[in-house]
Amino acid sequence: MLFIKTNEEKKLTFEANIQGIDKKNMRGSVRFMVNNCEYGFPVEIVNNKIHSVIPPLEDIVKESITDGTIIEAKLEIFVDKYYFTPWEGEVHIEAPMEVHATLEEEAPTVGLAVQLVSEGKPKKEVPVQEAKVKTSTPIKKQTINKKSEVLLNKEEIKANITENVIRSYISKKGSKNVDIQNIILDQAREAAKSNDNFKILKEVIKILGKVKQTVN
Repeated sequence: MLFIKTNEEKKLTFEANIQGIDKKNMRGSVRFMVNNCEYGFPVEIVNNKIHSVIPPLEDIVKESITDGTIIEAKLEIFVDKYYFTPWEGEVHIEAPMEVHATLEEEAPTVGLAVQLVSEGKPKKEVPVQEAKVKTSTPIKKQTINKKSEVLLNKEEIKANITENVIRSYISKKGSKNVDIQNIILDQAREAAKSNDNFKILKEVIKILGKVKQTVN
């Protein structure tokens, strides 16, 4: 039995005992019967050998051939008016297993914009359906409490007042003399009756104000 794969070329060689025949007048073919159709393949006769090339059957047979199919085959030789079939047999077809898959394009969902891009062609934009949302209650705008903001700024100012800040103020508005600055600070602390620098600064402002009025 002859074995042939549907996706491969097959070369056949027959040993022949040719006697009393002029080889120049010989012609022939190898014939396969596949799905009730007959296919012929030419032969070449060299000395006492007959050669034939069978192309991949999947390239010439329109219908698919399942693996394990057995077909009838024969070698035909014509000489002038004579016809010979020096070989007949069965051919076992081997079809390779294949799996083919096609990518299925998914349709775009509502609310997503999809652009189809192809080389050499302008882009096409798929329209987007927008969902409308109804609200029964109006959206309230956030309001800022200005009073709270002022209080917050005041607290920040208090926290940043240090003795160096007070001395700098005295130096700018009163005197750069360190001894005089110490005297003014002591008076301010005693008047404020507290170590809170903010209260002390207020008393310093009062003291410098009185000094300025006295000078004027």
